[in-house]
Amino acid sequence: VNATIAENQWHKIDLVWRESSTVLQGSEAYNELWLNGSLVKTSTSVQTVQDGENLKIGWGFTQANNPIPFNGFIDAVIIRDEALSHAEILANYNNEVGSY
Repeated sequence: VNATIAENQWHKIDLVWRESSTVLQGSEAYNELWLNGSLVKTSTSVQTVQDGENLKIGWGFTQANNPIPFNGFIDAVIIRDEALSHAEILANYNNEVGSY
């Protein structure tokens, strides 16, 4: 990700995961990573979330599937049952700037 993240400052990070199904490609997930109200990365993924799986927030994985913990603080996690639009993400960010 080509984004500057200043240390010791509040940042808002949104991850939007959209699942779609196409005849040619089968099931595919489309991901968007937002930083402070700006889209910084999009990607496609074949990973799915299965019922009953543990959700790990703050963990990443290397190419060899080794876990990497996040080195920082995570606050106010919200999980929704629908993806927010670009306008909703930006409006939420603008409403929260200065609140922390």
